Amino acid sequence: MDVTLPSKMVKNVAESVGVSSDRVEDDVASRIAQDATYRLREVITDAIKFMQHSKRHKLTTDDMEAAFRIRNVKGIYGHHGEEDKKFVQVPTMNDMFVLDEKDIDFKDLSKIPLPEIPLEPDFFAHWLAVEGVQPDIVQNPGSTVQEAQTEKKEKKKKLFAQSLPAQPLVDHVVPKELQLYYERAVESLTSADDGIVNAVIESLQSEPGLHQLLPYFVQFFKDQVVQKLTNLPRLVTVIRSIRALFDNKYLNVEPYLDQIMPVVLTCLVGKKLCSSPEEDHWALRTMTGNLLGLILNRFGKRHISIIPRVTKTLFHAFMDVKKPLTTHFGAFTGLFCIGQSPVRTLILPNLKPYMKVLEKSRQGASEEKKREIERVHTLLKNGVCRFFREEGIARAKPSTEVRAAAVAGGGGGVSSGEAAAKQGGGEGQGGGEKMEIEDASPSTTAPPPTTLEMIAESPLTHDDLVEMFGPAVDEALLGVSAVGSSYTI
Repeated sequence: MDVTLPSKMVKNVAESVGVSSDRVEDDVASRIAQDATYRLREVITDAIKFMQHSKRHKLTTDDMEAAFRIRNVKGIYGHHGEEDKKFVQVPTMNDMFVLDEKDIDFKDLSKIPLPEIPLEPDFFAHWLAVEGVQPDIVQNPGSTVQEAQTEKKEKKKKLFAQSLPAQPLVDHVVPKELQLYYERAVESLTSADDGIVNAVIESLQSEPGLHQLLPYFVQFFKDQVVQKLTNLPRLVTVIRSIRALFDNKYLNVEPYLDQIMPVVLTCLVGKKLCSSPEEDHWALRTMTGNLLGLILNRFGKRHISIIPRVTKTLFHAFMDVKKPLTTHFGAFTGLFCIGQSPVRTLILPNLKPYMKVLEKSRQGASEEKKREIERVHTLLKNGVCRFFREEGIARAKPSTEVRAAAVAGGGGGVSSGEAAAKQGGGEGQGGGEKMEIEDASPSTTAPPPTTLEMIAESPLTHDDLVEMFGPAVDEALLGVSAVGSSYTI
């Protein structure tokens, strides 16, 4: 059947590209239609050949694209979809049909998930044969390694297909005796009998076979702090138990530091650690500060970031005036127990402005608030004076004796120069070099610097200490225990 494109179609196409149909004569339109029919038959003939060579009986757009390609004709894009195309008639042109294109909403389009990024091609070389022998590797066909991997995959598929319920491993890891010990220990630690609690803590401090129970005890302590935050006796038991685990020479608690430190810091700077203000939560904070100092002194060198992180937390705790004085007390206690460096770099430079804020808060304060202010005031006085005494000891002793003096916790004795400086009106003689004397014999060891010399080298003066803590500060500087002192190591 001879099919020829109508000349009217040529005029419709001319109008679609902006050429008026009146300017296209009928003779010209007829000739263009005949030429277009001839060219279209050639393309369709070539496309049918591509279809036949592909062993198919259905002509596709890919065949038409191939026919265009061999004739150096630009391909037509947008016709490779597998769905059926729907054509609709143009309302103003009865002989013109176009694809029924749907409007796309960009909101719906933005919600469609992006496709996965394809993997980049990777090339590598391997030996097909070495001196006529095929290497037994996965890449070569028929290798035993490939067969073993295939069998392993099939076994895994069978296991997944069976969907066997996973058995808990705790029954196989922890012996029955340790499970029973843990249950009894937890039950005893939550009891109100102090004798039973003390017995369990002594057991935790000396029992050598508790390695497998450490993660369970740590989780128990975390749960107790979260659930019993205002139960002071329970928090005291938790801190004593943690201290017992650290004192146990048979246990390695270091892997659980990241879980224990939040418990320790909560019991140190927590806003409210008791149900009644009459309870002595100050003793708990002091006990926790000593535990914090033990942890950091033992593991601070192996974990470089733990000391800076803890000191930063405590520094922000006492520098925030909106936080309660109980939190300030815990932060100062922790910094004093860590060592000399936090006191020198964090407390002393900020002591004068903090004391002004502390004294200002006395005005119109309640009796309970005044007691809290007095606690913090006494702690700062004893801690700062102890710092100057221990600083004088560390300057005078050789480096081999400094650590022994710190462990012994002994206060510095009163030298004759110190007593003379005190009697002479408290004037500082500063200017000593900041260095340790190494390998010094007893006959050549320099006399220890006086406490007033240590004060002269700090951001504070003796008058500042007297102004902040009163005349009684001289007794504390000389090592005389102040009445009502709550700072201990």
